[in-house]
Amino acid sequence: DGEDGEDGEDGEDEEDEEEGVQSPKTKSCSDLGGTEDIKNRLGNCMGCQDEMSRNSKGIICIQGHLICESCSEGFLESIWENPGKNLPPKCPICSLELQVEMVEKCLSPEKLEQF
Repeated sequence: DGEDGEDGEDGEDEEDEEEGVQSPKTKSCSDLGGTEDIKNRLGNCMGCQDEMSRNSKGIICIQGHLICESCSEGFLESIWENPGKNLPPKCPICSLELQVEMVEKCLSPEKLEQF
């Protein structure tokens, strides 16, 4: 359908590489922090967009929505403001009920006792 080379992108990429400028299409794993860093990344927090790793504290709903530790604290505080209405806790993105273990790991000992 005439897309290949139509706007000269292929030639420009080669020129960039010749001049020592790496095309964004050719990033390697080492440019992204290495394969171990990639394996440890979960994604970004749905609240603040900070990157979360597998060992991050925070909430992950069953749909995979991520809420970092900092955003989780604010989220859980809002739940405690009106527990009759807000319990059981639900994901703020998809409204599915959060797994108890996900919530418990983010609670202080006092809040855990109340929960």
